[in-house]
Amino acid sequence: MERARTLIALVNDSVFYDDANTCLQVGVYRQQNNDTYTAPTSYSILINPNPAKDKIEIKLKGDFKGLCKIEISNMMNELVIQQDMNCEEKTKTIDVYTLSQGIYTVKVSVDKQFYVSKLSIIK
Repeated sequence: MERARTLIALVNDSVFYDDANTCLQVGVYRQQNNDTYTAPTSYSILINPNPAKDKIEIKLKGDFKGLCKIEISNMMNELVIQQDMNCEEKTKTIDVYTLSQGIYTVKVSVDKQFYVSKLSIIK
């Protein structure tokens, strides 16, 4: 991985690597001051349909409480949609018809913790 980054840096030195979000997208979490990795199973988010065209439904799995913040970012880590939801409702429908075709990151934040999933948009 480091060798590939070095070669890319020779061509384009403005590329930003966001390892924290990349690892979170596949469910790998690093515990503070610890070198072990765990994948939490009690809390998660589900996105249906995925891939999507016009609308998505975000379902919260687990005992979420309070206000959740939903952020959808493109692959350049630019925020394209931001909405709030009551976590106790467990589902939220979001219109994504304005998004262009591609891969996006959906991040749900609640109580200083966040859950990340990938979203594909096809037109």
